[in-house]
Amino acid sequence: MGELTNEAFKDLLPEILTNLVSRRKAGLDDVSALSKLFG
Repeated sequence: MGELTNEAFKDLLPEILTNLVSRRKAGLDDVSALSKLFG
């Protein structure tokens, strides 16, 4: 069971990292759009 969880985690890790990175990029895009709007 523990090994299965580790394998599942290894499979999910790249997807999680990609989601975090894309979410961070989206957040930065939102900030720059807002600063353009109010700047």
